[in-house]
Amino acid sequence: MFVVLLCITSVLFIFRKEIISSQLINKLRKKGLDLSYSNLNIDGFDKLKFENLLIKNSGYSGDYLFKSEIVELDINIWKSVFGTISFNDLKIGNSSLHLVDSSNISNYKTYGEGNSTAKNQKKSFTQTFNYYLSFLPKNMVIDNFEFSFKDSIVCQKMKVLHVIKMNDSFDIQFYKLDVQGSISAETKKFKLFISPRNNEAIKWKDLSLTIPKASLEILPFEQDDISFGCILNFKSEEFEFSHPKISDQTIDLQKLKTKLTLLIDGDKFKIDSNSIISLGNLVFNISGAFTNKVNPKYELSIHVPKSNVANLFTTLPKGLFPYSSTIKSVGKWEYNFNVNLDSENLDSTIFESEIWLDSDFKILNWGKTEPQKYLHEFDYQTQFSGGKVYNFRVGHGNPDYVKLENISPLLVKAILTSEDPSYFYHNGFYKSAFREALIENYQKKKIVRGGSTISMQLVKNIYLSHNKTLARKLEEIIIVWLLENKRAISKERMLEIYLNIIEWGPGIFGVGQASWFYFQKNASELSMEESIYLASLIPAPSKSKWSIDDNGKVNPKWTRYFKLANRIRNIDGTLIDTTHVNVLKIHRDAVTNLRKPMSK
Repeated sequence: MFVVLLCITSVLFIFRKEIISSQLINKLRKKGLDLSYSNLNIDGFDKLKFENLLIKNSGYSGDYLFKSEIVELDINIWKSVFGTISFNDLKIGNSSLHLVDSSNISNYKTYGEGNSTAKNQKKSFTQTFNYYLSFLPKNMVIDNFEFSFKDSIVCQKMKVLHVIKMNDSFDIQFYKLDVQGSISAETKKFKLFISPRNNEAIKWKDLSLTIPKASLEILPFEQDDISFGCILNFKSEEFEFSHPKISDQTIDLQKLKTKLTLLIDGDKFKIDSNSIISLGNLVFNISGAFTNKVNPKYELSIHVPKSNVANLFTTLPKGLFPYSSTIKSVGKWEYNFNVNLDSENLDSTIFESEIWLDSDFKILNWGKTEPQKYLHEFDYQTQFSGGKVYNFRVGHGNPDYVKLENISPLLVKAILTSEDPSYFYHNGFYKSAFREALIENYQKKKIVRGGSTISMQLVKNIYLSHNKTLARKLEEIIIVWLLENKRAISKERMLEIYLNIIEWGPGIFGVGQASWFYFQKNASELSMEESIYLASLIPAPSKSKWSIDDNGKVNPKWTRYFKLANRIRNIDGTLIDTTHVNVLKIHRDAVTNLRKPMSK
């Protein structure tokens, strides 16, 4: 018996190179992959060293899938004889994994041989987890690794300097980030500790992140044979990030914690309702779902349980809300937000946003949002659409200023019909407008409509910048909510300021200037048709030169004017004459000035 074993061992030792290489090649070929290398050396019985190893998809004629200058591994020769590739130690140097998925061509989606019935059987999460974990060697070292993914739009790359895995623990060194952690095959638990190198920012496209120190724990669990989930616990004492579409300043999140329960069931990704996010003393529940199919469906709900409103203003992230974060208040509040959009049935779209305040709610200090200054005459600065900065007085010190009672009620009607029909009846927000804006923006695949009320437009103009960022929109909502609910500025006063500061054309600010520039009239003398024309300019004042033809008549392509005229006619046909709408002419001086090149 001993002699037989000795003979078998001797044969295996002599032909170990051929046995191992043929088994590797056959294994990969069954997965639709081709393996090649320039040289293979074997040290002792089971130590292999590949040089210039290359793996490609046999059905893809383009780029490689994986390549490495050096691959060293300790392989189990006995298992290899029976078709099982198993190794304990792995060392890889100067390697790259390159994934391509473009125009229905992929270099990593393979279609190998095998039992089709077995292939079509869905594996449970535990089976899937153990399957992929079985490929990881007990000990592993990787130096200079590059990962890239290319589709029909972009090519993204990520570099890893060094990876060490010893049993269940690992240490990954990215270019600007270190990640230490552990992975347990028994409990299916991941633990990660993240820290940047030299406190450097991590950048990807327009996003920049700085995480002094953070921890991430992933606790997977199995739902059933086809669905699974995980509990994701994230904690960071300080988390800074910036993105031009979110804010024009760096955002600093202090004491951020999350406990999210994530579920995956087929093509549906779900955040369970017991998920919690906390930011300092501010705690809220979050839930949602995304169904990934040809016509996707989106759901998102946020609920802030009844709590001290001071928790809101004292924990607002630095850099996100520079004005409202200075507010001091007392009392209780509660908030609920719910959005549901089904791309197959947009008419069923739901948009809900509700805030409840206790009777003891009180503003102790308005901070930078102090409304008292706007109850009287004040100085105003704005930047018009051409980029030039304008300063002027809002009040009787300005000869172009017009009080609300001296503005034609026809103009007020035209503007309210166009911009905010429920202005005198809502508390700063018109949920239907937000819902319609959400639907239109989804259809156009970009932000073309904001759903802003006149109150929101005014707050944007007198407090905030005109930058189209998420932070500005959210702060706009917060300030409007406070001003309207505390009746800090009356509706009439807000409307009067609004009409005297908004832009009506290049360098034309306020209703006094606009009525004289376009019609050589006082604001009190405007007709219905003239009022409709001026109202049609408000959404896009920089395009006013295209609203008329060379003769001063309204351009037939200026559809805002004609659509607004039809809306007002449908509301009250006695106010408008179709003939007058079609023959309305702008004063010749306005035509001349609008046709001039814009001065810088």
